[in-house]
Parts: sequence; C-alpha cells; structure tokens
Amino acid sequence: MGENLRKARLMRCQTQKEASKTIWLEHVSYNRWECNKNEVDIKYMPKVKDYLGYKPIIQEALTLGGKRSFYNSAFKNKWY
Repeated sequence: MGENLRKARLMRCQTQKEASKTIWLEHVSYNRWECNKNEVDIKYMPKVKDYLGYKPIIQEALTLGGKRSFYNSAFKNKWY
C-alpha cells in the first residue's frame, strides 16, 4: 500500500503533508503508511481508495451488459 500511496502522491506533485490533508489525516500517520511502518486504518480506506483512484470490479461486471457499462464508465472522457 505504501508504494501505491507514494506513486499517487508523486504523480500529483504533492508533499506528504499535502497528501495527508487530502485524506484528512495527520502527516505523521501518512508518513508511516507510505513507509509501510503502519497499516492503513479501516476508517480511512474509502478516502485512500479515492486518493488512489481505485475502482473495484463489481459483481455486475461479470455479465456482458455489466462489462460494457463498467468499461464505458471506466474510460469515460478519456481520449486516445
């Protein structure tokens, strides 16, 4: 988890302090997460998932219509 947080933070050109404010967290706690010294507390997981841009595959995505809907939403507004 720490490496993923670090990559996301660096992609945003943020300091650890700025990243911790985004997640509504103390700077020291964020630092410990990023260095893999502490585990992420479950109450912060929704914010961490948002910060990382994590979109889990839901059960509906197992059907053809669900897959189409999932991919359409995942790649919405992206130009290739």
